[in-house]
Amino acid sequence: MPSPRPCRRTIRAALLTLVAFALASTIAAAGPNATPATATPATAPPATATLATTALATAAAADPGHFVALVPARLRDTRPGYDTVDGAGRGGGPTTETSVAVTGRAGVPATVAAVALNVTVTEPSAAGHVTVYPCGEPAPVASNLNFLAGQTVANAALARVGPDGSVCLAANVATHLVVDLDGYWPAGAAVGALVPARLTDTRAGGPTVDGAGSGGGVARSFVVQVAARGGVPNGTPTAMLNVTATEPIGPGYVTVHPCGGPVPLASNLNFERYGTVPNLVVAPLDAAGRACVHSSVDTHLVVDAFGHAPAGAPLHTLTPFRLADTRPGQPTGDGFGAGTGRLGVGGFVEVGVGGRGGVPALGSPSAGPAGAVVLNVTVTEPAAPGYATVYPCGSGVPLASNLNYVTGQTVANLVVAKLGAGSTVCVSSSNPAHVVVDVLAWLDGEAPPPAPASTTLAGCPIFPADNPWNQVVTGRAVRPESAGWVTSVGSRNLHPDFGSNPDYGIPFVVVGADQPMVPVTFDGYPDESDPGPYPIPLDAPIEGGGDRHVLALQQGTCKLYELFYARPGATGWTASNGATFDLRSNALRPDTWTSADAAGLAILPGLVRFDEVRSGRITHALRFTVPRTQRGFIHPATHFAGNTATAPPMGARFRLKADFDISGFDGDSRVILEALRTYGMIVADNGSGWYISGATDPRWNDEDLNQLKTVPGSAFEVVDTGPIRSG
Repeated sequence: MPSPRPCRRTIRAALLTLVAFALASTIAAAGPNATPATATPATAPPATATLATTALATAAAADPGHFVALVPARLRDTRPGYDTVDGAGRGGGPTTETSVAVTGRAGVPATVAAVALNVTVTEPSAAGHVTVYPCGEPAPVASNLNFLAGQTVANAALARVGPDGSVCLAANVATHLVVDLDGYWPAGAAVGALVPARLTDTRAGGPTVDGAGSGGGVARSFVVQVAARGGVPNGTPTAMLNVTATEPIGPGYVTVHPCGGPVPLASNLNFERYGTVPNLVVAPLDAAGRACVHSSVDTHLVVDAFGHAPAGAPLHTLTPFRLADTRPGQPTGDGFGAGTGRLGVGGFVEVGVGGRGGVPALGSPSAGPAGAVVLNVTVTEPAAPGYATVYPCGSGVPLASNLNYVTGQTVANLVVAKLGAGSTVCVSSSNPAHVVVDVLAWLDGEAPPPAPASTTLAGCPIFPADNPWNQVVTGRAVRPESAGWVTSVGSRNLHPDFGSNPDYGIPFVVVGADQPMVPVTFDGYPDESDPGPYPIPLDAPIEGGGDRHVLALQQGTCKLYELFYARPGATGWTASNGATFDLRSNALRPDTWTSADAAGLAILPGLVRFDEVRSGRITHALRFTVPRTQRGFIHPATHFAGNTATAPPMGARFRLKADFDISGFDGDSRVILEALRTYGMIVADNGSGWYISGATDPRWNDEDLNQLKTVPGSAFEVVDTGPIRSG
């Protein structure tokens, strides 16, 4: 359960306090020193990869006694040719021990209580472990990270500084070491770290701090008494644990959760058969001070306590909640962010956080605001070695990373992430990979900015910022069916199906909240239509041609009303089918239901509108038609209307290729092409191939729009936005 909400603080104080607790939990940390029984084949990191660093670039001074975050600074890099913040600590080659001067560098004063570091091992000669400790003291019987031969592995560490202002690192095999500074605790500060205390070790003879929790053998379910052991006081709502799975009988995952409740749809670490994998966990405790640990397969378990969140910390722990899983067919806690497809090279996924899993929604009157979140981020099925970075959406990808991976590996890490525009976080990957994101806690802080206002019309959002229509797809992987689907659409060029002619395009009308309702009779698909009445005036504009679409957006309620093959009568409308959409919601129509569009989609959100084009930017995907489709659909589409196996399904997302040169285009056409490259276009109906839809408007410059007719269909590709469904 969430801990009591303390007094509201600034995002700076809140974020730094949590980081202090989280980093404190990794002191001399990460589980058993034993070498795993089997090893993943050694894979050198890519030459251009950024080694993992904690991206906390807050330079402002903290309140007295609080953690002071600094712009990350490299203090030590044993590899030849790599620089540090001040030139000291460069080179030296692979080593088993090194000292790192800390005080008096990169903003650290001469005297400090402790420093927060990110330690990376790269190119180790064999499997082993690294321990971080204050110089001048003996190395403890513990470790901060474990690795295999050739791996690149990073972990955060809190280290007390020795009398000479240095921190020492010891490895049991020769390896390159990289040490980055993230911040410090001033002298006299209450760091909040504990002397590392082993609470559980299920291996035979494995010692613990008090003898309890020793032995017991491999299992899948564990109850760990945390409070009143190893320095964790009674009544503590949250503990910082390092949980290690070792010698599992097969590949699997571990989930830590409060005892007494069901195992949540989330995980804290992933492992391979016989591997040894640790990860930091922010664990909510039950009333008895216990944490429960579930493993998907039998494994030995090691749990160490390194810290706890004291009363008054701006930390609200949650039952772990899955926010995103890009793999097809895998669920999330609420259905959003599921099956969106593997990220492409340098691609990213936008994850909506606010209002989900217990995190307050942006503008919530009852809690928050939430300024940052604690996430467990997992990369799985990567196609090549690389790294992932978590950052607030809207800020750009920083030169940093949160975890490293090799081909085919599943890797997880804890991340403290500041929320970006619209209460979102973005996760990027340097190479194609699937991403899973779980939220574990949130912090009080300054509210993030709202979603960009350019996606509004008549005071209404055109669906939430994280809706599929509004998601950037520049980083999405290309579907394997892409070439065949593009061929199926035909060899025509792009065609704007709108212009200055008032009979050309799809018109819409904006009505007030007091617009009278009129009855609507459906004579085509009444069972898949939303019943009337609708607030559509009897003189509303009707699309020319055979489809006769009518669209009405109601101000105030932000409800969208759409009809297909509409015919006005004396007192109401008759239509083949119709649908209503709440533009403040991401709710989809039931699977297999149509709408006023064949795909079951809303029409208005995909139209090219004159005013948004003249603003210089379109911030959503476009609607387009293809001559034939297959018996299937991809969300947000919910309906199929074809049976050609080689054709695209309804809802398929086409994107203008990044290497298609648009420098020769100008005016409105250039804006539209930028949107097609950034947001793409969605198959919405059967019709003429490569026809994109726009709103009727006499202000269109037809000569400008004709530039689009020179863009070949071969300039497009289909991106992976989820699985094909058939009902």
